[in-house]
Amino acid sequence: MLTLGTPRLKWKVPVIKTSTTENTGIDELISAIDKHGFWAVESADAQRRNLDAIGNELEALLHDRVFS
Repeated sequence: MLTLGTPRLKWKVPVIKTSTTENTGIDELISAIDKHGFWAVESADAQRRNLDAIGNELEALLHDRVFS
């Protein structure tokens, strides 16, 4: 599966059909977003991703200081 960031091995991304012109699927989309948020907190995925982001930022700052 193609990912656009750090892979989430245990989260299966749902496909939610939405239409603003037909006013359908919005409640299901909001529910899916909420479920992902709860999962990220419960699985510690959110914390891991935040720590990864902080580490990447620190690495970039150090790289700039050392090589600039």
